[in-house]
Amino acid sequence: VAGLTNGKNGKTHQSSVQPLALRDIPGVTYLEPYDSVDMFSAMNRALQSNSDITYIRVHNAKSENSPQVLGERNLSQYVAYEPMPGRPVDLIILTSGCIVDEAVKASIMLSHSQFNTRVINVVGHSPDSESLRLLGEGIPILTAYNGVTSVLESFLGRLLMLKPGATIPATSHRGFGFGTTGDYQDLLLHFELDSDSLVSAGEALLVS
Repeated sequence: VAGLTNGKNGKTHQSSVQPLALRDIPGVTYLEPYDSVDMFSAMNRALQSNSDITYIRVHNAKSENSPQVLGERNLSQYVAYEPMPGRPVDLIILTSGCIVDEAVKASIMLSHSQFNTRVINVVGHSPDSESLRLLGEGIPILTAYNGVTSVLESFLGRLLMLKPGATIPATSHRGFGFGTTGDYQDLLLHFELDSDSLVSAGEALLVS
């Protein structure tokens, strides 16, 4: 169990950097499921693949929201939620694992101010051209990660490099670099990964 958690390691063990240590090792496929549906797919992939090692980073937070997926789920990246499909997207929250719940709540809250916020769930951390399509062009991006911020920062950077000359969007990043002691909800608030903090960060991006 990784990231902010009240797991078996206790409240003092909040790990943050496994992805940076593992995801770029040759022969290792790194996956970070959000809910039981993602987990089932990840386990299927691990059990059926004989060509490499599959590392699955899991969390034990209760998934409160079932993402309103706009397309097929996959083990790369997909749109987990978008309140106003068909309308121009104002903001993107790029997230992973248990923080998807907080991002979905933030998207709903921002929609009350008529901001259409697309939540992209990053299950696999290998960028491709399809992932790039989900970002659109020049849309502000907020990353929110259950670990060190550079995990999704570097993923986003590698993704944008797939399109030379692409407009570099305004970005902001939420996460944590060192673990600390506390309950899961307290730590979400402390590291500004809760839905209210994500709304504030998103609004700041939108007016910048």
